[in-house]
Amino acid sequence: MYQLNAEHENSSFQVLGRLVMMGIFSALLCFSVFMTVFTPYPLGLSSVLYGRTKGAAVAFIGLITCYFSLKVWGQDLTIFFFFILSVAISFALSEVVRREINPIKGIVAVGVSLTVLVSGLIYVGSSSTELTLKERLSIEFEKIQPMLEEQRKKVEASGESQPFEVEALLAQPDLMAQTVIENAPSVFLVGLFIMLWANLFLLLKSNRLVKKMNDCKYSETYLLNFKMPDQTIWFVIVSLALAIWGGELGPWFSIIGMTSLKTLGVFYFFQGFGIYLAFLDFLKLTGFFRSLMVVITVLTAGQVLAVVGLADMFVDFKKLMTRKED
Repeated sequence: MYQLNAEHENSSFQVLGRLVMMGIFSALLCFSVFMTVFTPYPLGLSSVLYGRTKGAAVAFIGLITCYFSLKVWGQDLTIFFFFILSVAISFALSEVVRREINPIKGIVAVGVSLTVLVSGLIYVGSSSTELTLKERLSIEFEKIQPMLEEQRKKVEASGESQPFEVEALLAQPDLMAQTVIENAPSVFLVGLFIMLWANLFLLLKSNRLVKKMNDCKYSETYLLNFKMPDQTIWFVIVSLALAIWGGELGPWFSIIGMTSLKTLGVFYFFQGFGIYLAFLDFLKLTGFFRSLMVVITVLTAGQVLAVVGLADMFVDFKKLMTRKED
């Protein structure tokens, strides 16, 4: 009996240690540059494996670690707000896995909900002050203008030259603020959906490895084999038309068109990425060379994969590769 109790206590300490390490690891991912997008994964994994309560405990450990680390280093709390967003993403995606919700529907639902929430917070924050969002951004850019000027001088001293458009942009805080406002929605949406897809992919894969395959309604392969509905081509056409000719209707119509086009392009990129992996399987490429090809293609030819995903509606590349293989 004593031995059973001791084994139970050791098991409990091991689980506790894993939870603490998951929280700390999530905070470290948040501080990193290239791996920041995976910040929600340890938090969501703890909820999937150990339950919602322990997942919340891991999120609390991560929040405490992130906050006090920023205080000690004297850094801006912007990273802390990003970690809060990551916590929300982790809980939402863990529920998608636990409730066995269609992964694509889950990504869309979580993405739209977070977009509405963040937009509402920005609107409330802007309404609480007399200054507009553009004016507040202009003031912030004016504060960092000396630093930007110093960086520009360093670039000139090194013998390199910046494009004229970049120099003109850095010299005008109002223009910089306007550019940020115009491009922020598309950057946010593209980054958000990529973040959701990548973390859900890892959570589904981890869930499949822990459980038996027959116990999982959805696995990570679903995210690689899905196809965009044919009807979405009309949204692509409308978005493209607004991006090209929307300026004649009003300044914001072209921005709306380009934002919609980039957001749809993310999902076509996912579809094209699945086709690309199927093509590598068709070529029977494995191991390190396959991984290298995937990384290089994603980093350098992301737009090409999106075009491939869009063209798949007319060609059906996977069926073509299956016929060739037969």
